[in-house]
Amino acid sequence: MHADEGSFSIEIAEPFRPALLGLDGFSHMLVLWWCDRVDTKECRNETVCKKPYTKGPEMIGIFATRSPVRPNPIALSAVPVLGIDAAAGVIRVAYIDADDCTPVLDIKPYLPCTERIRDAAGESPYLHEISGEVQDVRGIRFLGVPTGRERRMGGSAEGPVDIVVAHAPLANRVWLFDLPAACVITGHYGMMVGKVAGKAYLSLDCSPASWAVIAWDEGWRRIEYAAGTCRIEMRPEEGVAATGCDPAELRRLTGGRGSLPYPDEVEALRRAKLEIATLGREEAFRRLLAMGIRKTHIERYLGGRVPVRPR
Repeated sequence: MHADEGSFSIEIAEPFRPALLGLDGFSHMLVLWWCDRVDTKECRNETVCKKPYTKGPEMIGIFATRSPVRPNPIALSAVPVLGIDAAAGVIRVAYIDADDCTPVLDIKPYLPCTERIRDAAGESPYLHEISGEVQDVRGIRFLGVPTGRERRMGGSAEGPVDIVVAHAPLANRVWLFDLPAACVITGHYGMMVGKVAGKAYLSLDCSPASWAVIAWDEGWRRIEYAAGTCRIEMRPEEGVAATGCDPAELRRLTGGRGSLPYPDEVEALRRAKLEIATLGREEAFRRLLAMGIRKTHIERYLGGRVPVRPR
């Protein structure tokens, strides 16, 4: 597994590359991988953990969770396939919630006819399914954006909502800030809290040590955010206040991992979208690349591929 600043790929050893034949006929695949970071005697003996679900009991059995800490630390991820280079043995994927150099055990095609269980979320007391429709919960208007529909929904918002929730790869998230919403919440890739494009933005992973609380009264009034021992509080008219964070961690949690702070990257991409008509695509791309924005992020948001020739 290779994961580097929003770029994800799986490398297949040469003897197994013929097994890739035909995989390009599927849009998604299932990846089984080994959670080697928690492959310890102590972790393997864990059988219960604190609740990972808001509506769940305080303690819950490991087999009722997706925790990497388990007797056999095997993880399963469903991922979109972006491209396959069978000769080189490389599969590019949009996102996978695994660390760099994680061992991969097996790959299987995702089959909607067998893997998709449409009533699963409705029958579970712990889960709510992102449906792409606006739903009112206790007076708050939520819009769930399914993965892969960020661009279409970002460009065709029918009306304002309070909170947008999405499980989107990092390169696909900029469209979410085009939606008329007060708050954007995303999951899995990276952890972050801050103000982006005039909206409160929270990104959470699946760790029990990360959580957020939003105080809501006709708009968000306060956000409490936890990442391990680091605690961050944010209010609409103020900056962030943090405790328990070292400077590098605080920068990562409020600005992202890139050389350019994430709020600045989003603003630059949204501004370039308006400037293309006067600057031209090539010049707009050139300026964004000079700022340190990844080429994949630029192409995903602005669309197409523009060869930027050196001057």
